[in-house]
Amino acid sequence: MNLKEFIEKEVKTTINGMVSEGRPIPMDTPNEFTYIDFKKYAYKNRKMFKKELQKSNGNSGKMFLTLSALWYKWAKQNHKEFTHIKDSKKFGRALMVMMVKDDLIFSIDAFNKTNNITNLKEDDYVDQAFNDAKPVEEETKRDYKKEYEKYGKSKKAKKYRAELNKYNRDKGTYGNGDGKDASHKGGKIVGFEAQSKNRGRAEKSRLKKESVNEEQIDEKLITFSNRAPYGQVVFMAGGAGSGKGFAIDNFIDSAGFKVRDVDEMKKAVGKLDQLGKFSVDKWYKKYGKKLSDKPGKGGGLSPKAHIEEFMLGKGLSISDISKDLKNPNNVASLHYIVDSMGLKDKWLISMLSGKNNKETLPNLLFDITAKKVSSITEVIKPLIANGYDSKNIHLIWVLADFHVAIKANKDRDRMVPEDILLQTHEGAGKTMWSVMTKILPKGLNGRIDVILNKRAETVNYVDSKGNEIEVEPNQKNKLEKARTVVKGFTSLPIKKQGGGIQPEAAWKEILKKWILSNAPKTIDLSQKVDEGKDDYFKTAGEAVDFAKKVAEKKGFEIDEDDWNSQITMGGKYNRLRPGVGKTHSFQIGLLKKGKPQRKGLAISLYGMDSGKYELTHYIN
Repeated sequence: MNLKEFIEKEVKTTINGMVSEGRPIPMDTPNEFTYIDFKKYAYKNRKMFKKELQKSNGNSGKMFLTLSALWYKWAKQNHKEFTHIKDSKKFGRALMVMMVKDDLIFSIDAFNKTNNITNLKEDDYVDQAFNDAKPVEEETKRDYKKEYEKYGKSKKAKKYRAELNKYNRDKGTYGNGDGKDASHKGGKIVGFEAQSKNRGRAEKSRLKKESVNEEQIDEKLITFSNRAPYGQVVFMAGGAGSGKGFAIDNFIDSAGFKVRDVDEMKKAVGKLDQLGKFSVDKWYKKYGKKLSDKPGKGGGLSPKAHIEEFMLGKGLSISDISKDLKNPNNVASLHYIVDSMGLKDKWLISMLSGKNNKETLPNLLFDITAKKVSSITEVIKPLIANGYDSKNIHLIWVLADFHVAIKANKDRDRMVPEDILLQTHEGAGKTMWSVMTKILPKGLNGRIDVILNKRAETVNYVDSKGNEIEVEPNQKNKLEKARTVVKGFTSLPIKKQGGGIQPEAAWKEILKKWILSNAPKTIDLSQKVDEGKDDYFKTAGEAVDFAKKVAEKKGFEIDEDDWNSQITMGGKYNRLRPGVGKTHSFQIGLLKKGKPQRKGLAISLYGMDSGKYELTHYIN
């Protein structure tokens, strides 16, 4: 919690105290905290607001009074303690200023140009529809005569016409002016029918063909913020070998995104060594101390011991191991090298360097395994700090059959050790399940989708003979080689951009079946992510007290105001304990020596069928 948040919290606590004592709150200006709720109401009813404000005919004084009246009407139903307005004109003007800053109903662009705060925004959706609609007289008229002349000169048309003429001569109907055409069906002439019917069918067939051609170009893709050219962040999560690269190319609109691909970083490190600009000795001297000496969960060598045995012990250079990535030990060594150097962090710093304007923030895509929530949360912090909007930070999980991934891993250019492969798929499953059902990482407020990456679930466009249609490389599509065009794939929307998680009934059981059918059989969905201490408690009070004690052991002090409002009073749930099958999540501020900290205590309680409470908690 920063200083500004701490001050705001103190003000809010004071106001709440006044309210609880029953004292009215006389106002010259709108309360900032209550305004947050009012803003949502105003946006939802912006048409009504604009209609009422237009009755003032541009008179600013009347507009101020109208806004005060709209506030009063809303507050009377939702926050009665904030209905005591001392000066309606003064209050209305202050409210208008706040709305202009938020570009809500009043136009901030117009204000910046004219310094007039009373300019109402244009209705974007209406204006856009008007601009997109072309008057009938402006529509490009088809020149049927020109089209027919062009078609008539083709070899196909000449052959077709010759067949029809012969048929008419054989039947004795050639040139008799009966208004009938010889009609084709299935490539054969089957008799006569009215010219209008025959030619109408041909036109309908042409339109259908054009429609199919357009559809082939318009692939089914998951898009972000209506394909915004800047300011978007996508975390592409999935275990090793789950096909994230294929998903990036075929299932999402990744055009224009800068991709952080750790595999590419590893290749770059190998090339530097080949060029003599880097060596294992220089690397070990500088970064060797950062290697962990603790073995992984499955036992085996620690990263430090691994490097000492498989690189230093064998006298291998970085370029040596880079040349043979079918060897899992080489892949693991290269992974430890890149990880110790912090190249992922350096890439992010490079991407954000010099980007002081929100309109220059690049679209970024992070290719991650998501073994831990921290692979997401630790990246979100600098993104938000540099101006990215949390509504534009999205998460896509690529879920693939673990057994298929094992087979595919053996055929890849880079073969991941099987124990690591297992850990990535287990970790991704636990992390994603926890994110979607327990605790949503702070700052992740974009869309969340799960893609089921199975060949049987992916449908490509095919031609009339059933052959898959391929797009050839050209300057426009920038493809390296020809590839098929995806017509459809199976995905599950979990969260809308800027909104909450979808109702669990719409996705939870489906996703659970997907995970249990495709993830490693060792996965246990009742387990949580590594960052938290999990346990079961008879009462919700015992559970949160345990989380509190753990935080205090780590040297933190609990923000008592936060604890009282969130835990004692139950926060937005109005009670601490969740019902069976429900989850209550809380964020508690932390202090050290009385000073607010940026870190907070995340607590999640899940109501179990047994009547106990499952606890997940961690410092974030």
